[in-house]
Amino acid sequence: MANSPRWRQAVDLVATAFHDGGVSTLSAMAYDLGQAQLANYVHGVRESIAARQASATTVAYYGYTAVNNLGDDACLDGARSLSPDRTVLDWRRLTDYAPTSLRGTPQVRGVQLGGGTLIGSMGFADGFRQAVNELRAPSFALGTGVESPIAEQWGMTSTEAVDQWRHLLEDMAYLAVRGPQSAHTLRDVYGIEAPICGDIALAIPTPEPAPREKHLGMCLAAPADGVWGSSVEKMFEANLAVARSLLRDGWTIQFFVFWPMHDRAITRKMISALGVSDGVSVTVPSSTADFFRRARTCSVFIGTRLHSAVFASMLDIPTVALAYRPKADDFMASIDRVDWSLRANDITGERLRDAVTQLSAERERHAREIHTAVHALQTSLRSHLDAATLALQR
Repeated sequence: MANSPRWRQAVDLVATAFHDGGVSTLSAMAYDLGQAQLANYVHGVRESIAARQASATTVAYYGYTAVNNLGDDACLDGARSLSPDRTVLDWRRLTDYAPTSLRGTPQVRGVQLGGGTLIGSMGFADGFRQAVNELRAPSFALGTGVESPIAEQWGMTSTEAVDQWRHLLEDMAYLAVRGPQSAHTLRDVYGIEAPICGDIALAIPTPEPAPREKHLGMCLAAPADGVWGSSVEKMFEANLAVARSLLRDGWTIQFFVFWPMHDRAITRKMISALGVSDGVSVTVPSSTADFFRRARTCSVFIGTRLHSAVFASMLDIPTVALAYRPKADDFMASIDRVDWSLRANDITGERLRDAVTQLSAERERHAREIHTAVHALQTSLRSHLDAATLALQR
């Protein structure tokens, strides 16, 4: 969907919203869009002020921000947490939303390709190249994901896209990627070797977990560009089946909405289908810190949006990632948990129930293993940041 014209994206969103919930859902979507745009203009002004105060160490971050997706915004938070003594500008919001009279062109140390699964998207390559050319600074990437060749069904990793990205990647001062799948794709498709450093959002500090017995966290999604080998409807039915089963057994469930304009409707649909209010709650986190504060009590998590699985893992919560795209396998493999990444075409309510039961029965062991793996990647991120900083100085 990221490569579609904006008018087509808008039409698809309206059609999906009306199908999922009629006029009330369309109203909610309009509200979410309005909130996102207002926030973008406020952020744009803030970024322009920061740009005018740029120092010799300032970095321009070019990522998939400005769409009110908690996961993509968290990648920017991760870049800033990783470099607390450095100004990291949100270049996309600055260029798209700051008043032209306030913008200016700051001197920056480097241009950072953002987190998320961006390498392979032809439309995103154009914007990143433009930022690098405008700022006349070396580029680098830490923890960015690489689209799997499977994603060609969505217009990704076409021959033209690969050629565009290969030139951008070869020109980078430093490159480290999110997980094993990204590294393999980079080598096999692009002919480029790069180390693994983990998802950049892992750099965000988290509170201590406080798990509550039989308390499940869930993040649903209705991806506008489809589901790998399955459908949004089939995934919904599997999630509904496991939710009903666990509620009957005395579990409580907290739903988290990561991308309101896409996923609020399907979450409302779930609540309506469950037909109960006791033991069920819905949260639309306002920030990563808000998510961590509210999710720290979950004992198990089922996540469809990639960064819901990333965040839950940062809280040592045993997590089942629902792989609606190959990127879920990439992250889960990076923390040695790929067995708990379930492919969309193989998800059933029974299988989800079995997974939750197994993770709950040995929660402490799984939590220790996750903590160790996540900590190792957090250390790796800091090490690769040091290497990138040195490369930018050459």
